[in-house]
Amino acid sequence: MREYFCDGLLPLVAALPAPAPYDNCPSTIEHHEGYHMPLPPVAVFDSSYTGYMRKRNPPGHNCCYSWCGPVAVKSLDEVLPQAGCTQPLAIRETYCMPTLESGTSAPASDELPNCPVAIQPPAGKAFSVPPAAPLDMLTTQQRRAIAFDECCYGWCSVQPGGSY
Repeated sequence: MREYFCDGLLPLVAALPAPAPYDNCPSTIEHHEGYHMPLPPVAVFDSSYTGYMRKRNPPGHNCCYSWCGPVAVKSLDEVLPQAGCTQPLAIRETYCMPTLESGTSAPASDELPNCPVAIQPPAGKAFSVPPAAPLDMLTTQQRRAIAFDECCYGWCSVQPGGSY
């Protein structure tokens, strides 16, 4: 899946600049964060996402980079019964990710051919990561209704006893 990293601290001049009008952004960066491991050693400037983020977050000084990371596609057989939601102290969690550009070997449906039926969510995005999380059709449809091309997954994590 495509991951993005944006940095709001712009250099005055870049040694290897991105294309105009973003030429104050470096064309690549070596220090970036992502959720799907392993991270590539270099992230490449993404003019489309930079333009989107600059419009979304005025005054618009972000430089954004992207790369593709691996997604752990899972079987519905690996989903916990009731996705763990029937237990006391259950917390509903959701993870949404961009639709897979190259598709998947386990599509959720004919209507969502680029959304896997289940994935293992990345560790950094959840309280407790299950072995597999099923596609959450309702959340996916809600995100698509507001123009996000995403696949959303849902499950319940259980708080350790004695925590609030």
